[in-house]
Amino acid sequence: MNIPSDTLSAFVYGLCAGLNLDRKITEAEARAFLELLRHESALLESGVLADQKSGLQKLLKKKELYRSDAERITDIVFSVLGTSKKEQDAANAPELEFDNLAPDELDFGGAQMVFTGEFNIGRHIAEEIAVSLGAELLASTRLEADYVVVGSIPSPAWKFGNYGTKVMKALELKQRGLPVKIISEDAYCAQVPTQVLENFLKSAPSIRVEGFQIIRA
Repeated sequence: MNIPSDTLSAFVYGLCAGLNLDRKITEAEARAFLELLRHESALLESGVLADQKSGLQKLLKKKELYRSDAERITDIVFSVLGTSKKEQDAANAPELEFDNLAPDELDFGGAQMVFTGEFNIGRHIAEEIAVSLGAELLASTRLEADYVVVGSIPSPAWKFGNYGTKVMKALELKQRGLPVKIISEDAYCAQVPTQVLENFLKSAPSIRVEGFQIIRA
């Protein structure tokens, strides 16, 4: 979202950007934002809060705020900035080093695969594609695992270097010299025959495929 042209909306936008300067909004900051709106009610008339006004007014009437209320305020701040919590978590997550695959390198037939994380195309779709092409799914990362496929939307825990047990086990196996490969969702989709990918994604109408890139409508 571009910075609004009218002064009131620009002020609210700048306030939200300031709260999100370190790419996270604490519960205390969310409560402080609400208190400012309580004392400066004219801010509720800003254009960037038009869709959130009624919800904010309900929060302002409450005598006591709960954690869920603070999370709601955080969502409102993100909406003003044109982002979301998932996008923020992804931006905050440390980068995981993935293995590169040559075109058509992944031989699905008999491959033992582990899927972890949240996928843009939907994890169940990613797994169904693998099975349809002859792969075997593993519930956890074991010695015989060939690939660990990581979804594009990281867990908030990644911010603390905790990639989850499936990825951590894969990293441990790699250190021991075992040939397991950790690949991204994009790299995985690039290995799937285009027609197969498109056929599966027909069940997810909010998603389309351009080349090997998955795009949410």
